[in-house]
Amino acid sequence: MLQLLDSFKPASGSITSVTIYPSQFGKERLQYEEQHGPPKQIFKKTAVEADESEERDAGIKHTLGDAKKDISQVELRKYQVERLRYFYAVVVCDSVATATSLYANCDGLEYENSANMIDMRFIPDEETFDDEPR
Repeated sequence: MLQLLDSFKPASGSITSVTIYPSQFGKERLQYEEQHGPPKQIFKKTAVEADESEERDAGIKHTLGDAKKDISQVELRKYQVERLRYFYAVVVCDSVATATSLYANCDGLEYENSANMIDMRFIPDEETFDDEPR
């Protein structure tokens, strides 16, 4: 984040610090993932699992063994985009002019043709952050 923003700051300005914090959404999801792992939707059903599911429905027991699960690229991408909401960065600038320039140049900017947009907001100086930074 620092490298990206550093390239958009005015020549006379400076970025004092960049701190990464977990969002409330991120804390909840990370806690869930710690207990349950990633969402099941990112894994495709293999042919063996589909057969096993049908046999179970018919009342016949069958063990899967070590069949490897395939990853659904569509669901994986959704999960990766969602993970971008797990954290946010707080950027401290040397002046209002530097912060205004960064905001004007970067808010809504797409990051390297990734379809990930930068969402910037001003934070009042009196705002405090209780969470442990990452």
